[in-house]
Amino acid sequence: MRRSSLILVAVVVLGACDPSSPSQKTVPDVVDDVPDDWAPEARARINDLAADLSETRDGLCTDYTVMSADDYRLGLFTQQHARYIPRAVALCSVASSSGGTGGDAENVEIVLHDSSERRDEFIDERSAGLCDLSQRNEIGLPALRFAVGDDWSVQTDSQAVAIEIGGALGGAYRVKPCGDVTDPDWDVDAVARLDALANRVETAGIDCAFAVGDKDLLRLQRHYAEIGLPGALGSCDATYGDAGSSVLGFVAYADDATPRDQFLLSEFDELCSGGADVRIVAGDGWDLLAVTGPHAELVATATGGSPTSDRCAVVSTVPTTALPVQGPIIPQEP
Repeated sequence: MRRSSLILVAVVVLGACDPSSPSQKTVPDVVDDVPDDWAPEARARINDLAADLSETRDGLCTDYTVMSADDYRLGLFTQQHARYIPRAVALCSVASSSGGTGGDAENVEIVLHDSSERRDEFIDERSAGLCDLSQRNEIGLPALRFAVGDDWSVQTDSQAVAIEIGGALGGAYRVKPCGDVTDPDWDVDAVARLDALANRVETAGIDCAFAVGDKDLLRLQRHYAEIGLPGALGSCDATYGDAGSSVLGFVAYADDATPRDQFLLSEFDELCSGGADVRIVAGDGWDLLAVTGPHAELVATATGGSPTSDRCAVVSTVPTTALPVQGPIIPQEP
């Protein structure tokens, strides 16, 4: 399960309402400064931000609602570290851009600020407080992620959603690592390389609802804990017309991540152990992992890559239906 930073906020509030939980230090001076309601101009501005997001694509900022000032006041009252009062706060959901194959919708929080300086104050306070909470309760939150603009911030759980929202609103992406985590995110150039590859695949007529893998979840898998992770991983359920369909895995490399020579053969052996005839299509700084020779040839033609001579030792005839999109996970185990 993903270590959701926004769920941590709710846990703090609910825990403070539980009579069995330790008493919390209150901050009445700050609580008293929260307005009875957000100002009309702030509501209008945050509504416009949510509307701009929802118009970008289906599934972006659904279930939109403005958080009441009373609810925000409760959060300040129960969180020792929270002392920041924004202009307005709203919540909404973001469904996967790959048509829902990437899992449940992700919740995001939109916060409106008086200035970029106040925005940075909020992000620093939120990050320090939740990272400390995660460490004290051994939750393992790797980082907090935000899309930021001049007078707004949007907190997300994933890098991909924060980058998408930042692009949609003309903002930027910001990550705040927790503790000693030094590599919470995929390499940005590697992600861009995979996006470009996915576009080539789609342009060639191969139906591929591409999604970047969830690094927070992948890093917890024993296989990747042992071999490390490359610059970025992704996958899609690829449909090749008359040639059938299967999962197509995407791998891109980066200088400060696990290199190709160390990653690819171990990944290939792991995929082959699932029973499918996996083939490698190699490119400049990337590899694609396709099932069967015909699929690999079609992918190579679409991307300009070259099929390698690598073959799985044992080929199974079991169907290669897709697992949830997290990385280049190719076959179902027989």
